[in-house]
Amino acid sequence: MARQLSKSDLMLFLRHPAWLWLKKFEPAKLPQIDANTQAIFDMGFRFEAYAEQLFSDGQRITGDYFEKDRVTARLLATGAQTLFQAKFTAPDNTACLSDVMVRVGGDEFDLYEIKVSTKAKPEHTWDLAFQKRTIEACGYRVRKAAVVHVNGQYVRNGDIDVMALTGITDVTDEVNATMPALEPKIKAAFEVITSGERPDISPRYASYGGFYDWMPIYKKLTGEVPEDSVLNLARLNQPLAASFEEQGIAKIQDIPAEVISTLAPAQQMQIAATKTKQVRIDNAAVGTFMQSIQFPIYFLDYETAADAVPLYDGTKPYQQVTIQYSLHILDAPGKELRHTEFLWTEPSNPIPALIAQLKNDIGPAGSVVVWYKSFECGRHTEMDEMYPEHASFLLDLNKRVIDLIDPFQQQLYVDYRFGGSASIKKVLPILAPDLSYKELGIQDGGSAQHSYMRAVFGDMPAEESKQVFADLLVYCALDTMAMVRIYEVLDEVVAGTSGTQPSLFV
Repeated sequence: MARQLSKSDLMLFLRHPAWLWLKKFEPAKLPQIDANTQAIFDMGFRFEAYAEQLFSDGQRITGDYFEKDRVTARLLATGAQTLFQAKFTAPDNTACLSDVMVRVGGDEFDLYEIKVSTKAKPEHTWDLAFQKRTIEACGYRVRKAAVVHVNGQYVRNGDIDVMALTGITDVTDEVNATMPALEPKIKAAFEVITSGERPDISPRYASYGGFYDWMPIYKKLTGEVPEDSVLNLARLNQPLAASFEEQGIAKIQDIPAEVISTLAPAQQMQIAATKTKQVRIDNAAVGTFMQSIQFPIYFLDYETAADAVPLYDGTKPYQQVTIQYSLHILDAPGKELRHTEFLWTEPSNPIPALIAQLKNDIGPAGSVVVWYKSFECGRHTEMDEMYPEHASFLLDLNKRVIDLIDPFQQQLYVDYRFGGSASIKKVLPILAPDLSYKELGIQDGGSAQHSYMRAVFGDMPAEESKQVFADLLVYCALDTMAMVRIYEVLDEVVAGTSGTQPSLFV
């Protein structure tokens, strides 16, 4: 049987030609679907169920993929007006499933692609252009092409208002303008899936947002990447990666001065640290930062739940609603560290109970130490908007926030092993190697959110949910303990007892 080229195949080809080849010939070399990816899929399915309510009397085509063509043709021949997941295979073996097609007269239809984004994107135009081409090759006509997407400004109040939740963007003109460029793309994609030779895997050929997702695959395909490889340069993008390849620059320390001068300060500092393999600390600036932290110190970390379809009244699509916190408290130098925590395990709005406990846990004085304050401060602002009666408390917290990321983000403390990153997942293994996320049941924020959504809003068995809640408590507590340990390291640096040999830099 001749190979079919589906619209998902074409979209993968556009992101990187070698990605499509691997899918067809060596799928085991591609990453397995992880919790973060599955969460996106699940969110898309939930939004799609609501978006389909915009179209009355729609018939969903289910069953075997290769049988769907015949079912689609039969339903259309018998006068079906609206179909979900209609299947078409053109004579040249291009094939597509269409989210929604609505008959507007005779054999003419409007196409709607349901996307969980908040706007129509360029790649959606390619998707719909491929569908239009395939459907018209099967003898039908497409009058209009549109994207059904999330309305990011919708605020839930009671039952979901589908009309308010969704937005529809007509992209017919964009699709028609794309049609001439589509043919060479399809031809090239067919050449990939019929070839025994893998295309060049260089990141320079990634496009349509595929670069950052392709990089882990590329590194896996090429074997262990040296620590000083230019592929590990912070904020590496496609043009820069292509430039390094063209110039034959493989190591960070080999990047020429004229290129370094064009890079961001964080990248320049990473290059300098990699060349010297030294820890570089601005002792005076770190000391000033540490003096800004006042006792009692509250080390605070939030975990959140979010969905394209707002979870609670008063929230918007994708709003990060705080469902958990961990709080380590250091009352004074030398005092024993205290810990308290909160986790909401019901499908109802967690914010009232969270604020009530937070008021009991955090006193009226002292610094609130977080990692990347825009996140925690953003949650306080949103809670204030939802419950203005707590405004004085929540906004006061924001005034007291100290961001522990600052010494690392501002390059006051630089270690080449951070890889140019100020992420706590990069800093912690270097400064406190005995603390690790690797053995935890939940190891990152994306997994935490996905697991919570399944445990609270899904059909997860009770015992499994119980384990998820236990894992969430351990994960969040490690986030705040990590901040405590990093704070202690900085304190030792200022006191000159860290064992690190700092060097002042400008």
